[in-house]
Amino acid sequence: MMPRCARLITPLTAACAATLLVACGSGEEEPQAPGDEQILDKQWQVVSINTTPDAASTIPESIPQAPTLSFGESTLVGTTGCTQMVGKVTYSANEERQNIQDGNRLHFDEVDYDETAQDCHGASVWADNLLRNLISTGRDFHYTVNSNNQLVLELITDEVDSPSIKLVSLGN
Repeated sequence: MMPRCARLITPLTAACAATLLVACGSGEEEPQAPGDEQILDKQWQVVSINTTPDAASTIPESIPQAPTLSFGESTLVGTTGCTQMVGKVTYSANEERQNIQDGNRLHFDEVDYDETAQDCHGASVWADNLLRNLISTGRDFHYTVNSNNQLVLELITDEVDSPSIKLVSLGN
């Protein structure tokens, strides 16, 4: 004969296992990592600017103000680390205009930069120059969120190793 305690545990264990199986198959989405695929309404910090395969690309942690970008439905605001920028953007996929969630291509319709700060020097100037050269009116980029939850902007060119900008989310 089974002890009374064992008789209670067995049905309880079965009920818990059934509840877990139902929860697993419920179709509810699991919580996303902090760097989910949402691009809008976030501040993105530039972590690397890749212009050529053999050139330095990582933004040094020691710079006073890291470059950041924030995307809207048709706008861009940000900083190069030396100056502020604003812009108008268009998103598309397969040659058709899209919203940012459904697109994969970004066109800079207009980009304006403020005057460079007087106290900008060193690695900040390096980042400022590269970003100004890449993010400019008329430029087109493919954009994706990679497996490391980084937003990757890759300049559309005929080059094998196109210049790119990698960014990480700083949240909302």
